[in-house]
Amino acid sequence: MQRNGFLDVGCGVFDYAITKTAAREVQERQCYGADDFGAHDDIHSHYVRFISGYTCAGTSLKTIRRGDPSTFISCPAYDGKQPVQMDIYWKDGCVLDYPSTDEIYPANPLELEDPGSTFCQNLLIENWGKCDNKGVGGNVQVGCLVYDFKATHD
Repeated sequence: MQRNGFLDVGCGVFDYAITKTAAREVQERQCYGADDFGAHDDIHSHYVRFISGYTCAGTSLKTIRRGDPSTFISCPAYDGKQPVQMDIYWKDGCVLDYPSTDEIYPANPLELEDPGSTFCQNLLIENWGKCDNKGVGGNVQVGCLVYDFKATHD
């Protein structure tokens, strides 16, 4: 199926675009393969917690906007000699369902009454802890935001 196009009905031309909307919910976590980034050193839980705190600092003050990579968060770091990276970004082509919006605070992507102070951090930490892949990480999409941890730098 074509995602966009036009239809000539004789008395005019109609343009169309098909978009898939995302619900404001935590979707299934996607884990990287244990060998996706080659051989790697150990990644320590205390460091994952530290770098996730740094990555999520200030996320209740600044939104991530659809189609605006300048608002995306990228935090490359090292656990000893091991490169790691945490990213929070708007999934390309994603549109939120009702209520539709083009910007979200990464600290509270579900717009909960009280998300707690560590919602963002926990998502990133769980990408390391809940993936059985020797600690190389994974990602989870929440609404249109993707929270990603991986044992490499882009």
